[in-house]
Amino acid sequence: MDADAKRSLHEHLLALRDGDRRAAEPVFAALWPVCVGLARAALGNEADANDAAQQGLVKLFAGVSAFDASRSGLGWAVALVTWECRTIRRQRSRRRESGADDVVATTAAAGFDVDVALDRGEDVARVVGALVQLDARDQATLRACLDGDAAGDPASRKRRQRAIERLKALVFGAKPASAELPVNVNGDDHV
Repeated sequence: MDADAKRSLHEHLLALRDGDRRAAEPVFAALWPVCVGLARAALGNEADANDAAQQGLVKLFAGVSAFDASRSGLGWAVALVTWECRTIRRQRSRRRESGADDVVATTAAAGFDVDVALDRGEDVARVVGALVQLDARDQATLRACLDGDAAGDPASRKRRQRAIERLKALVFGAKPASAELPVNVNGDDHV
């Protein structure tokens, strides 16, 4: 989401907070793709992603009267959806459907302090936005780390390292150190 879209979202959230119901549709239109994309990346399941995004937005709309104008609307939505994803992952874990119980552990694997990021909604939005932008292979690599299925061979370690570097580059806007390294034409990270 670019700066103009964030500003527009913020203005619509303020209008909605002040009782302008016409602002609900633009808020939903701006947030739905971001929230579903985040949940899809975190949960890997379309149905659960839709549920998490919907629950997060329901909570946002229910609490819009308490929206703090000094905070990021996008960060607030991302935080709500992240918590819904965590809830779904915990439920899966309890049902033994999955061994992972923390959707934001990917950020911890990449060296981010999740608690600090949650206090600063913009940082959460950047990190989660970066996770969503990673290609499917990098997401799968990081998800395998979370699930404890990460292989210990040198190629797998290098793949993890490069996925984390790409995540950091997306979050901080820096070029990953591995960007200069050649990539095999077969799509494999190891040359």
